[in-house]
Amino acid sequence: MFYDAQSFSVEHEAFEYAACSDIEEEYYIGYDEEEVGHVDFKQKRGVPTLPDFAGNITFPGIYAIGADAIVGCKRDLPVFIKIFKSLPLEIDLDAPQTSIYPKDDVQLGVQNTLICHVTGFYPPSVNISWTKNNVNVTEGMSLSQYRPRTDNSFNIFSTLKFTPAEGDIYSCTVNHKALQGQPQTKIWACDFSTHEALVLHNRASMVEGFFRNLPPSTFVQEDEGGKFSYNEKGRYNLFLPSINCSCGKTLPVTISDLVESGYWPATVNFETMYMVDLFATYE
Repeated sequence: MFYDAQSFSVEHEAFEYAACSDIEEEYYIGYDEEEVGHVDFKQKRGVPTLPDFAGNITFPGIYAIGADAIVGCKRDLPVFIKIFKSLPLEIDLDAPQTSIYPKDDVQLGVQNTLICHVTGFYPPSVNISWTKNNVNVTEGMSLSQYRPRTDNSFNIFSTLKFTPAEGDIYSCTVNHKALQGQPQTKIWACDFSTHEALVLHNRASMVEGFFRNLPPSTFVQEDEGGKFSYNEKGRYNLFLPSINCSCGKTLPVTISDLVESGYWPATVNFETMYMVDLFATYE
């Protein structure tokens, strides 16, 4: 047996980060801008932060390494404070970019976690708050440590445990110096109304007409109107709406969805019968 093998060289970057103040201490390690573990100094232990699929990976000795790094940070802290006090007061401000999304697929009545990701801001000081149906909530909320990026800006995660119920509306509000008193708010709504199944013309009930299944190789392009155009060799055109759900998901209709449901686009003389309103039921 013979194998044709090729080798590739890919650069990766491992890093460690230590920070301290008179009242705070942070230490974590990462890989390619992604944290893989940090130290909880209150509980005096290392905390792996790899995803579940990575398996049971630990970092022996990370607490001792982090503690030593903080000793050095505290030792140098007076020097850095003196240096920063001598710098000009004017600094460049970078406004945050915020997104909100659920950790897992949403199911009514099943506990989940909302994630508010705030990134690209400088300096590293933001205020994050949550509301449920316009009422401030703090129970079930947690906040990560500030994480530096390679462009010298920072990001941070805030999470909120919640149990989805139809009609509930959650918001994450971020305040930062660069926003100049105009907080940034992102909204997530528990709305299942747009997840109803799409039903097209059932081919079994169509007496006249030409039926053809558009294959997976069909060319797909989104136009400015938020619709997807499926085109094969310039002959078959089918325009399907792209659903923007208030739950934060974009739900473009796919050909595979139609085929699996037993419905094919119905065409007559190589032209699609239903060019726009494909959400009506034809049975």
